[in-house]
Amino acid sequence: MQVFKAIGNYVLNWAALILFVVVHPFNAIAEILKNENPSREAFKNALAIDIFGNEHYKTFWNWAFRNKGGYNFGVKGETISVAMAKNMRLNTLSWFGWVCAFFINLADITTWTKGGHFKGIADKPRLK
Repeated sequence: MQVFKAIGNYVLNWAALILFVVVHPFNAIAEILKNENPSREAFKNALAIDIFGNEHYKTFWNWAFRNKGGYNFGVKGETISVAMAKNMRLNTLSWFGWVCAFFINLADITTWTKGGHFKGIADKPRLK
């Protein structure tokens, strides 16, 4: 009976993710057309997804981005970037984590002149 319950929960999980992927672009278009500050809404959405991803996919992040003894991903209210920055500081970010950090720094053009995406981020308090 537990097997069927687990299978059912994973089916629901996948259905929710598929629905999210389908709805997300339409929501972005609606925000651009209807919202006074679509940039702010986009940032709020990105932050919420980042925190959600850190909390709910911590097993993957800890396996892929962290060396043994490093700072754990998945702390409630923290973003993936904060956990990555703490592992950078501890020198416990895996090689794959460093590659991803490079591309995050490259993509975040707003921080190019400020020392990069991860500069000072490890010291920020987590959101409640």
